[in-house]
This record gives sequence, structure tokens and C-alpha cells, in this order.
Amino acid sequence: MVLITPRAEAQLDDSGEFLRAGIDDANTLFHSYLEPFGEGFGAGLNSGWIQSARPHGLFGFNLSLRVSGAFVPDAKRTFDVTSLALQNIQYANEPGDSPITSTINGPDVDGARLIAQREVDVLGNTETITIADFNMPPGIGIGIVPSPMIQAGLGIVKDTELTFRYLPPVSMPFDGKVNLIGGSIKHGINQWIPGGDLFPVDLSVMMGYTSLSLTAGLDVEPENDPYTRNPYENQPDTWEGQSLEFSSNGFNAMLLAGKNLPVIAFYGGVGFESSSTSFNAKGSYPVKMDDNPDNPDFDPARPLVIQRYDDPIKLDFNGANSLRALIGMRIRLGFLSINADYTLAKYPVASVGVGISFR
Repeated sequence: MVLITPRAEAQLDDSGEFLRAGIDDANTLFHSYLEPFGEGFGAGLNSGWIQSARPHGLFGFNLSLRVSGAFVPDAKRTFDVTSLALQNIQYANEPGDSPITSTINGPDVDGARLIAQREVDVLGNTETITIADFNMPPGIGIGIVPSPMIQAGLGIVKDTELTFRYLPPVSMPFDGKVNLIGGSIKHGINQWIPGGDLFPVDLSVMMGYTSLSLTAGLDVEPENDPYTRNPYENQPDTWEGQSLEFSSNGFNAMLLAGKNLPVIAFYGGVGFESSSTSFNAKGSYPVKMDDNPDNPDFDPARPLVIQRYDDPIKLDFNGANSLRALIGMRIRLGFLSINADYTLAKYPVASVGVGISFR
């Protein structure tokens, strides 16, 4: 169950270059580059709860493997670097280049070239020093954010069903792990409506909450140049343990309607969803800064210095909170259950599941 492919992990490594030119600009670039992944994941976590509008009967159950995929809108697959309020980094504006660059879910093409330069005094002469020079990382070329999970439902009293989803800590195909847990409750409301037992459809309400955490390793080390003093030159372990930590929480509530037939069931609903996502860069990172001439180690031939910044990136995304509409169907062949549904929202989501179901 892979949430981020090795290709995506390479893009995250590339994005570590943002940190070399300064923390404020790095936060700005990380936010624009990762935003669709954060919002898409929140939308995916809010999906895949439903197999039928009718709750399981008493002690009925299901166990399934589900995968949801949030579709990233076209407008969220690229962004214009010149529209960002960058402080030190500038768009290089080379012939044939474009300031339109990919987000992590955008096209798999090299991004815009960015540079950060500074004029410094080197032994009495003013020289222009390049602090950072890099291309924005490409996207993974896939406009879908997947979220797989294991899910189990159990019918209890009063036409009520409890559902749990879980993904134990799983080592990923990069230096990181992922963990997921969540739960929902669905309650049939025909019983509370006069004559509700005679309705041609089953009506229910549900609420669900999911939390996911993921870590991915980063590797950002100081770049050597003749103008920069590196006080950590003999301390390479300073930059060990770098990681990008991702966490996402999703909540949704829906009113459902559907009909169960002997083999096939149809269901749909409307409701509300909300999510929150955070990205944090943990560990120590090198950033080139102007050295202090009053520093006893100041070298006039090397007016720049590597400074250490701990835990420099802290980003929060309030996801695509919105109304949502759901339509889906389930096929049961004995105990085997297969279902698929589609959620219409700011980030549309398709969800499929296969497993066993009883009562």
C-alpha cells in the first residue's frame, strides 16, 4: 500500500533545496508545491466509508481493503513562481524558460530556475555571490492523491453500525513510515420517522473521522564554495535525522439514502467535509547567511557563513472544506463484496473496495 511513490520521494528530496536560500522563502515554496497533496489527502480520508445506506444488522460485519483517489483540479497542478512573495529567491527568467512550474501533483517536467544572489564585500571588493541556484522540482505526473486503508464494520443495536479503519505503521519505499486510524458511526433513521418502515429507500446518517501520519527522509547538506565559512565542516552528523513529517485529519457527516437488492445495492448522499493537514521539516538544516564581522572566526575572504536552523518548516493547510455529494453501488456474491463510489466535491474522489460482508 504505497501512498508516495519512489518518484514522489525523489521530488521531496529535490524540494529540500528550497532551504538553502532562507527559511521564509522555503516555507513559501513548500506551501505552493505541496498544497494539492495536503488538500487531496484530506479529501481522500473523508471518502470510502460507505458500502450501503442501510447499516448492518445486529452483529453483521464487513472487512475490506479500500483505496480512495482524490483528483487534483487542473488549477492546482501548477503555479506561477513570480506571484509568490519571495524575499531572497528570484525567478532566473532565462530565454525559453517559464515561471509556471509544477506542484508535486503536476507534470513531470523540470520546473522554473530560481536563484538567490547577494552582494558582499570580499577583501575590500564588492562581489555578487550566488547563495542558491536550482530548478523547481518536477511533479510526479499523476494528478491523483491515493489513500489506501483496511476497514471493518460491525452492526450493533438500534440499527447502528460502527466502522473502523486502520493501517499499521508501514515502512515505505523511501526512508519513512505511514500510519492511519479512523472511525465512523452510521445510524438508520427510518425507525424514527412515522411510517418510515414503508419507505422504498433506507435513510441513515453517518459521521466519520480519520487521522494519518507519514514521515519521509530528507538529505540537505551544506554546499561548499570559496566564499562561505562552514563551522560544521567537521561535524557531518549535524545534518543527520532530517525528515518531512506529514499529518492529515479528515471529518465528514452525511445524510444517506439507498436501496439494497438481493445482489446489488445503490446508495447516495449529501453532506459536509472538513480536513486539516500539516507539513513539518524536522532536524537541522544549513542556510547561508552574512557572517558577522565581529565574530572572532570571521574571515574577510569568506563573508558568508553556514548557519544551522532546527525544525524550520511548519505549514498548515485547512483542506478543501465543502459540501459533498456521493453516489455508489455494491455487488455481493455470497460473502464477497465489491463496491465503488464517486464523491463530487472541490477535490472529487473515487473509491473502490473489496472484501467480505455478512448481514
